[in-house]
Amino acid sequence: MADISILGVDVSSTRTAAVHWQGADGSLPAKQSGAPDVQFIGTGKADHADRGARLLWYVEQYNNLFATKYSVLARANITVIEGYAFGARASQAHSAGEVGCIVRLAALRHGWRVILASPAAVKLATTGKGNAAKEVMLREVFRQWSFEAKDNNDADAYALMRIAYLYAMTGLPGVATTKLEKQVLSKLEVWGIAAR
Repeated sequence: MADISILGVDVSSTRTAAVHWQGADGSLPAKQSGAPDVQFIGTGKADHADRGARLLWYVEQYNNLFATKYSVLARANITVIEGYAFGARASQAHSAGEVGCIVRLAALRHGWRVILASPAAVKLATTGKGNAAKEVMLREVFRQWSFEAKDNNDADAYALMRIAYLYAMTGLPGVATTKLEKQVLSKLEVWGIAAR
């Protein structure tokens, strides 16, 4: 029986990375051993030239992701999704908003606890600084957790999964949080759970 099912999702309109872990409370090793469950959802504009067709494709993909990773045996199904980067260009912001909404609705529809982490909170959790460069994120994800990310999407998704684990473990007997972890937790936006 799995106590928790956690999913970190780095949303993109071209290549979303999702890292999933499921297991008993307190059993996620400090360092990654073996390959985690990593999935990529992405399509270039050429694959779905019609915007409506592309959005419908995303609805199917994200509904499938959240439906297949949900565990009815878990005490908690938690997903941490990276929030919007408000510095994005207007053309990217619209696409990111559309896909971001689809991801959040799919998670809620399938009964997940949804938590949003700003890009600054993800960087803070990983590097200790909220304004770290992408190459620093890649290096720190490997240094801290021995996860070899292929790119910054993988690194962010893995860090988001670790934030979900931190959230799931906080408050359990015998689990202490550091000052930095408390700071990260205070920056999360926690949503409720929709009926399954």
